[in-house]
Amino acid sequence: MLTLSAVALLATAVACGGASGPGEASSARPALGPLGLLIPAGAQLVVTARPADLMAAASTRSVIDAVFGPDQRDAFARRNGVEPHELEEVVVAEYEHGFVILAKGPWSAEDLVVATGTRMTSVEVSADEPFVRRSGFLGTERRDITAVDEHTVLFTAGVPDLTAAILARVRRGSSPPGAGGGTGGAAVPALGAPDLAPLYARHEGAALALYAPEPLELPPGLGTSLLLARQRALLAVVGPGPGDTLAFGVHLVGEFPPGASANFENLVRSMASTDLGAAIGIRAGLESLQVEVDEGAAIMGLEVPAETLALGLRLVFGGEIAELLAVPGGGG
Repeated sequence: MLTLSAVALLATAVACGGASGPGEASSARPALGPLGLLIPAGAQLVVTARPADLMAAASTRSVIDAVFGPDQRDAFARRNGVEPHELEEVVVAEYEHGFVILAKGPWSAEDLVVATGTRMTSVEVSADEPFVRRSGFLGTERRDITAVDEHTVLFTAGVPDLTAAILARVRRGSSPPGAGGGTGGAAVPALGAPDLAPLYARHEGAALALYAPEPLELPPGLGTSLLLARQRALLAVVGPGPGDTLAFGVHLVGEFPPGASANFENLVRSMASTDLGAAIGIRAGLESLQVEVDEGAAIMGLEVPAETLALGLRLVFGGEIAELLAVPGGGG
């Protein structure tokens, strides 16, 4: 849902974007490197997505079509001036008091920023060096948008200190931790922390991934709470699977008790036995379930039939997604 929110918010900005080339300052900067390594520490949730890749595979496209069909996408594009699937890469990070979005697409980032500034009801910051940047109010909400390279924009709300930190990292070039990008814990990006850096390096190109850098907050007294009492971070990744399936992977980082493998398998089977588990294909995919637990990680994999998932998502969440994206309900 966070990534869909990002597309909706970016569409508001992209509607008037142009296509001219980059300015001198942007072309002279170091290469950005992985966008996820620009996200500062402290994020509660980070979603990375490659919408073009999601649309390229038949299995993932069928799921998208079920909740956001071709007719809806066309209407969305006509109204907002952007095709969601043209976004090459999106990174969305949620913080306690705001959010950060980095998006790469087929636009001139600098023209997009300038156009967004003209649509702000009140502009508080207007700069063209060293970055083309505008800060002000879009409607009743304060937003900050900056061109960080030729085709990549930074869009933030509620986190001015993080905006400054990201632009400082852009100026020196994002780099993996320990590669000369600064010292001290504050310089380590959210996805560069020890628990997540190896996972992000492995899954940077994933079609869709969700990172939770902090421990899950579960109510006490549940069996799941005890099982995850020493869990520290989480990655969930989704992509095309064999045939007409979607492959789901969950990687939990932490310390887990002896026999946890059976506990995790029972947890998934318990989810599959519910109406929701059946609706979204967990029950149908149980034969593919794989669970592996060692001292530092619990890894689960499941292949879900795309058609079952698509129908289940449309039934359970289709209305919410349509409302979020301000399009008529139903698929294409």
